[in-house]
Amino acid sequence: MPDGTTPRSDENDDGFYRYCQAGMVYINALEISDSVGEIQIIGNPITTILDNTFSYKKQCVLLSLAYNQIHSLRPLAFQEMYSLKKLYLNHNLLTKLPDGIFEEINAQNPTLTHLYMQHNRLTTLRDGLFSPVISLVYVDLQGYPLMEIS
Repeated sequence: MPDGTTPRSDENDDGFYRYCQAGMVYINALEISDSVGEIQIIGNPITTILDNTFSYKKQCVLLSLAYNQIHSLRPLAFQEMYSLKKLYLNHNLLTKLPDGIFEEINAQNPTLTHLYMQHNRLTTLRDGLFSPVISLVYVDLQGYPLMEIS
């Protein structure tokens, strides 16, 4: 951790959960209250988000996994996040997105409106990748070394 930063983890009565620069290496089935409205896990050496990691976080409207080292997402990582509106996956190491990830997100969550994926390492985007997310109004893909959109 850089000098002057303090690991921070708190769940408060306002329905927010933050875990910033805490040295988390992986996340699996977080034990966070089901009623939390916002989850921010930022600046950790997390590399993989496994299936069912955020299961039953049905009240969560914002999930930020920005500024980690995520290079792998499982297709069911965001299963049962029924209220999710904003998903931040920016500033990670993603090189590809799993087949079916957005089909699963939309099937469980027709409310996702904003997807932030800037500054990862995606080089190819599959045609129709975002089309299953019918409620999506904003996608940020800045800073990509994109070579092909097929």
